[in-house]
Amino acid sequence: MTNQLKYGVKETPPLGLCILYGIQHFLTSFGGLIGLPLLLGPAMCIYDTPYGVVMKARLIGTLFFQAGICTLLQTMFGLRLPIIQGGTFSFLAATFATLGTNELKCPSFESNLQNSTAMDFYPVNTTTFTFLDNDDVIRNEEELWFKRIHTLQAAILVAGLVEVAVGALGLVGLLKKVIGPLPIAVFISLVGLALVDVSAGEAGKYWPIGLLVIILLALFSEVLARYDVPCLACKVDTKKVNKVISKPTGVGFKSTKFPLFKTFPVVLAVGVSWFICFLITATDGLPKGHPVRTDNSRENF
Repeated sequence: MTNQLKYGVKETPPLGLCILYGIQHFLTSFGGLIGLPLLLGPAMCIYDTPYGVVMKARLIGTLFFQAGICTLLQTMFGLRLPIIQGGTFSFLAATFATLGTNELKCPSFESNLQNSTAMDFYPVNTTTFTFLDNDDVIRNEEELWFKRIHTLQAAILVAGLVEVAVGALGLVGLLKKVIGPLPIAVFISLVGLALVDVSAGEAGKYWPIGLLVIILLALFSEVLARYDVPCLACKVDTKKVNKVISKPTGVGFKSTKFPLFKTFPVVLAVGVSWFICFLITATDGLPKGHPVRTDNSRENF
């Protein structure tokens, strides 16, 4: 297993590779950062209205901001693990259970629309609507989801205090004796399956490109990963002077091999797929507004 590692824990890759590694790691975590707000939005009464679109963008922006702050703190002062501290799916089951109670369950958009003559649903202005909540109180869209997210914040705060207590009392060691790798693997699989609806819905807009990304990712990471790509590398011979100053005595190039497919499977799969979409856009292979086209990314966002 050690021979398969490109860099050890105490080794630092070159700056160029670090940037590419960071981009690849961001691409792999991008689905989680986007998926959480999309999953929680409907449960927090964020409907597909003009105001709801703005609130979903606000949730996504907030999650990206906190992920960046937490990642910087963790890499500079914490355990310094090279991972993005994004949102967690661990609380999804408890969150949906909390939001599914009679007090916090969202009022039906369609039923309120049908009962608009009874003043259960009426437009406040062009961007927000007012609903009759479950406690028979009329609230606008902002008040609806603020009520839900305040409850969730309190629940997460209590859960965080419990985690602090578990870590401070040293109960993690006892839990490790009871919880083995098998339940953890099952839990991680269930977390991934929770995103199937979101990923399938987006990929279903044009399945050929979605399947292409999956096939290329499997090809690069599982089949071609065993092969290294020949390339040229810069070679610098140095001569130590007084054991302090290093003086270059010769610069040239040498032939070497680099595990390109093993190192950057995600970047290559996304890059190749995006380039194909770019060619389709440049040749007008699909009509304007199609999800595959690269010239309407602003509207997609």
